This record gives sequence, structure tokens and C-alpha cells, in this order.
Amino acid sequence: MLKRVIEHAVYSSASAFIALSRAFRELLIAEYGVPSELIHVIPPAVDLQRFVLGGQQEARRRLGWPQDATIILCVRRLARRMGLEVLIEAFRQVVFSHPRALLFLGGTGALRSELAAKIESHGLSQRVRLLGFIPDDQLATAYQAADLSVVPSQSLEGFGLTTLESLACGTPVLVTPVGGLPDAVNGLSTDLVLPDRSAAALATTLDCFLRRTLAVPSSAKCRHHVETEFAWQRIAMQIKTLYQQVANN
Repeated sequence: MLKRVIEHAVYSSASAFIALSRAFRELLIAEYGVPSELIHVIPPAVDLQRFVLGGQQEARRRLGWPQDATIILCVRRLARRMGLEVLIEAFRQVVFSHPRALLFLGGTGALRSELAAKIESHGLSQRVRLLGFIPDDQLATAYQAADLSVVPSQSLEGFGLTTLESLACGTPVLVTPVGGLPDAVNGLSTDLVLPDRSAAALATTLDCFLRRTLAVPSSAKCRHHVETEFAWQRIAMQIKTLYQQVANN
């Protein structure tokens, strides 16, 4: 309750608001009564010098990943709201129809033991890897090495910068329709946004991807999307313009 009081006090004194996504703009209006005209949606930006296109085979060689597999990657904190249990369940539903498919989960967190037990109980130990923490200097390589990224968040996702990082490396991303995730792929492909947050919806879409019937954008289109919409120069200019407007009012 105290946190809520402090938030309302701070928000009532602000001249303008920056929301990372349309979803959080609506949250400010609905939950805090912020006037819509004060809210400006400005997304985060991605470091296009660090997250770059790269050869998949070379990236896999550097990481020691198999060259002949279809690799699905999820880089997330191992927490409940991230939807990792849903992703494992969805993969379980399709994996045995696709013997070359692998699921790699990067990240650390409280759910590691629970996820490891779930992987074991489903008989997926040879098909799902818990990679642990991926060092910053290997993160771009991991995205380059993957065929597909998945962000299966179930709640409270302001934007999901991992989506932009993967796209900048040329790897398409499947996202749940949660928070700001759809904003990250808006204008790139509607097929990248799942119809809902369920394991069934994710399993169906993964199956289509693995059967090569899902219309995912090319690496070049993924890269072009972030270059034109989420480059630091573009986002910084939007923020600068807003500050100037506030200062002049």
C-alpha cells in the first residue's frame, strides 16, 4: 500500500511520461489515472554494434553447439512469470515428431531445479539444455547460432529487450501477446505473435516452424526491422525531443 501511495504521489507531479510500450501506456491510464495526453510511447533501443548478423555455422562452432540440429533458444531469467514451464510443455508436445529439434534455455534463477526435474520427468534430457548464465560476450553468438528465439512471458513484460537483441542478430522471435512483446515485432510479421499464452498455442506454432510452414522473416528482414525502428540514434532523438518540449512548456 505504501508503494502504491508513493507511486501515485510521484506520478501526480510529472510533466510527461515515457512508456516502453502501448500496453504500459494503458496500464498508466487504467491503474494510475494518468492523463493519456501526458504519456509518450518510446521503446527501448538495441546496441547494433554488439548484436550483429553472423554465420550460424561459425557461431555454433564457437559455442560447441551441434551443426545438424534445429535449435530453439530462450534467454530468460528462470522465474515463474517468464513462461519457461509453458515452453517446456509445448516443446514436449512436438519434439518427438521432430528428431533434430533441440531447446536451449539460457539464464539463471530460482526455478532451475524445478525446470531440471520437469525436463527429466518428461524424458527430455537429451533434447532440452539448461545453459545457465550466458556471458555478455557470448550472448550475440548464441542468438546467431539459433534458428528461432522464443519469449514465452506470461505477465508483466514491459517490452522484452531480448526480442530486439535476437532480431538484430538475424534470428526471428516468437512472442506471447503479453505486455509490450507484440510491439517489438509489430510491422515485421504477425505470425511471430502467438494467439495466446497457452502451451497448446505455442506447441502448434513450434510444430509449424519445425515443419517449415510458418512464414518467418529472413535474417536480413529481422536486422532491417531493428535498424529502422530501434536504433539508438532514433530512440535517443525521440527522448531528446520530448525533453525539449517539456522544458519549453
